[in-house]
Amino acid sequence: MAGSKGLDRRIQAVTLFDAPDGYKWFKGKEFVVTTGYLFKNDYGLFKNVILHLHQNNAAGLGIKVDRFLKAIPEEIINMCNEFNLPLISLPYEAAWIDVINAVNAVVLNRYILRINDTKKLLPIYANYQYFDKKIRGIIQNLSIELGKSVLIYDLMSDNVYSTGKQISSKKNSIDYTDLWDPSFSHQREIICDKLKIYRIKNIEDKKKKSWITIPIIVQNITVAYFVVWETGNKIDYYDLFSIRLSYTLLSYVYEQIYLMNSMEGIFQDEFIQDIIKKTYKDEEKLYKRAQNLQINIDKKFICICIQQLNENIYLYEHREKISRRIYQSFSRKKAIFGLQSKNQLVILYETYKDIVDNGEIKDKCSMLIDYLEKDIPYSDFKCGIGYTVDRVFNIRKSYIESIKSIEIGGHIYPSEKVVLYKELGPFGLFRIEAFQQEDFNTIVEDISPIFSQDDKDELLLTLKAYLDSGCNYNLAAKKLFIHSNTVRYRIDKIQQLCYVEFKNPIERLKLEIILKFINLLNT
Repeated sequence: MAGSKGLDRRIQAVTLFDAPDGYKWFKGKEFVVTTGYLFKNDYGLFKNVILHLHQNNAAGLGIKVDRFLKAIPEEIINMCNEFNLPLISLPYEAAWIDVINAVNAVVLNRYILRINDTKKLLPIYANYQYFDKKIRGIIQNLSIELGKSVLIYDLMSDNVYSTGKQISSKKNSIDYTDLWDPSFSHQREIICDKLKIYRIKNIEDKKKKSWITIPIIVQNITVAYFVVWETGNKIDYYDLFSIRLSYTLLSYVYEQIYLMNSMEGIFQDEFIQDIIKKTYKDEEKLYKRAQNLQINIDKKFICICIQQLNENIYLYEHREKISRRIYQSFSRKKAIFGLQSKNQLVILYETYKDIVDNGEIKDKCSMLIDYLEKDIPYSDFKCGIGYTVDRVFNIRKSYIESIKSIEIGGHIYPSEKVVLYKELGPFGLFRIEAFQQEDFNTIVEDISPIFSQDDKDELLLTLKAYLDSGCNYNLAAKKLFIHSNTVRYRIDKIQQLCYVEFKNPIERLKLEIILKFINLLNT
């Protein structure tokens, strides 16, 4: 009937108007419907409502003209034309629920097309590049729809997707966990308890910034966090619907990624097991499997073995946590991993160097172990790193070195979580099996009388500290937090029990080596 130039106004909902002052609570973007009864004898109210709708950016006004108003005053027609506010005549027989459902269907269908913006479903064999593009597309469409910045923090790959400049794109410039678990003073408002949707406000910030945060959960594991910044106006009910729909799309994408990771994990387990045990017969088939896993077999690789020492923990139960943490510490493009047993994890790390930077590789592994021990309660990890090999098919040598780094290194450097094979030096020639053989006890015959003493533990501990201190009583006493006279007494007792040549450097070295592995001896 009027205001046809305003048909491009945005509509988010339908609301009923049936009380004289009801228009005062319109928020905007509503299509307001009424029988017109209130305007029958009050054109002043009619004018006030039209003005208020215009000022609050309403979508339009629908009236059942045939009910109480047989005609619309000319002045109202002119106002609607001037404001470009659509004035629509509703059929007498149309039920309100039919009007509401019809509008909502159009709104939702158009929104879904805008937010999804895709002409095909996920392919059966999607890759990470496809999923990366899909995630970026969803949050970009949502950002345009809401006019707000959107962020996804991917816990599986430690990747950040962001449409705005609310935070720096440099990962090291912010602790992203503050977005869902703030370390500063904040207010937390529950928006949807079931989906764990919260509004968080930083009350330490002068601008009192706030944002919406939602965890994306697959198989009871949080794989990503979905964040929408509330710049300008707060998120309203209709915006929240948009966010929920985007959340549904993102959840579907992450379910596919999770499934792909699970299948890929099984293939990686088998591939790594085949090459470290050399059980394959056809190198050509193995080459094709490497291609499917996107491994360049002609690159240089280094083997990293991580052992879980708590026998009550099964690493298979924590694969997703392990996967996420590995790709946080190592680039997905340069590392593949496999679980070789319930307590052993093997990582093949691609490098272009013959000798890997010791500091860099140890830092990465130390960070990974810190993550894993926090994620998996009561866990105790040790890590060994072998030398670089020229092709991935030759990784068995590096694997054996990494195992030795754990077994031998655990005795040479008992307090170290990560040991490189290079650090073992001549100890790398040792075999742990040799220390566990029955006849090895003959080597310790010279100090065997100590083992029959009631205070054998104190004597052995003192002997080790005394040798480590260069046969200095005072330094040994400081290490053991006892008086130097106690050290003298125990060393004298050892010399009375055994024939020990402390002045002979070779004899001292042999004794030091034996004491490093004393807990393995069958005494």
